[in-house]
Amino acid sequence: MILLILKIILIFLAFLLLILAAILFIPFQLTLKAVKEDKDLGLKGSAYWISWLFQTRVEYWDQKMKLIAVILGIPIHIPLKKMKRGKEKEEKVPEKAAEEKKYKVGKMSVRETEEKETPIQGDTSTGKKEQKSTESQEAEVEKRGVRDMIAFYQPFIRKTLIPQIRHLFSYFHLRIRCLHLVFGHENPAVTGWVEGAVVSSTPFLADKRMADPVSTCFRYDKKTLDFNVDLYFSMNLYGIVIRLLIIWWHYRRLSSLQRRIKHEPDAGETS
Repeated sequence: MILLILKIILIFLAFLLLILAAILFIPFQLTLKAVKEDKDLGLKGSAYWISWLFQTRVEYWDQKMKLIAVILGIPIHIPLKKMKRGKEKEEKVPEKAAEEKKYKVGKMSVRETEEKETPIQGDTSTGKKEQKSTESQEAEVEKRGVRDMIAFYQPFIRKTLIPQIRHLFSYFHLRIRCLHLVFGHENPAVTGWVEGAVVSSTPFLADKRMADPVSTCFRYDKKTLDFNVDLYFSMNLYGIVIRLLIIWWHYRRLSSLQRRIKHEPDAGETS
């Protein structure tokens, strides 16, 4: 019986480790498509880890939004009308509550005027000077503490934090699959100037392969700004977790060293 329980526990732990490894090594992905034609705007996005296991979809078209959750390949529509009705009910305030608020505000204003009219007794110039001096001393002590803290952590920020953050961004991948722009201005001369600027800059971007998914179209007959965008974003948790652990480890070492310095007595002090 004990061996059976141990086997179940080991199988459960192995399953948890497998899920953890999958979460770390399988990237999270996000796709977004947006289309604007004249005054119509349409959006379609999906976020998923494993598409057939868990996925969320958002669709917006004709001022209507749909939210769909896909679990094990089964789509589940999440209604949004109930949420809107709940918000409308919260926004409606009864008239009695509004009147009570006005009455309370009137009372508070009367009290404030009475307090302003009553003379303040016992205040002297010496007390004010002492308060100002103590406040200035406290401000100087705080400034010195902040300066010492910055000077202590400056090597950590320069040598560890900034390089690790730079490496951290390499685990985020953003790719533009398609970007189609339609531009038109009321003045055709402005449209021609923009088209000339785009055409003249295209050869410089083509060398870096930045203009491959981008296409443009210009309208001289009307004012418009339409677009068609298709984006893909992925995030690898394994590298992000490693970089964050490195930053945390160095910060912990510095914080422990700072505590030792604070608790150690000065060399000039005697026991």
